Amino acid sequence: MKIKKYGMTTMFVFISILIILNGVIAQDDSVSLPGKAVDFLKCKIDFTIANINSLSSVGANLSSFSTILEADNVQLETLAISGNISAYREYVKNTLEPNFKKTREAVNQWRKDNYKN
Repeated sequence: MKIKKYGMTTMFVFISILIILNGVIAQDDSVSLPGKAVDFLKCKIDFTIANINSLSSVGANLSSFSTILEADNVQLETLAISGNISAYREYVKNTLEPNFKKTREAVNQWRKDNYKN
């Protein structure tokens, strides 16, 4: 009998935890995903621009990439405000990600060229 009693208690505790977690997850979902995505990408863009600016102070000519990323940031904010999630995702996939890749390649090439300077 004691085994069944502990089994039922364990199951009750487990179900209670699941109910509580479900409530917490549902509450967290009230924050919109596009808002989180916009914040994440804005942070990533700002960080990359800051790195480009710091490299520019030592002679790197990467300002064109900074300008492109700033324009991308404005476009992403516009798409986020409009609420068009599919256009937002397409812009990230087709424009922002390639721009990040080109920027990363340019920075890596500059570092390789100026490694011993």
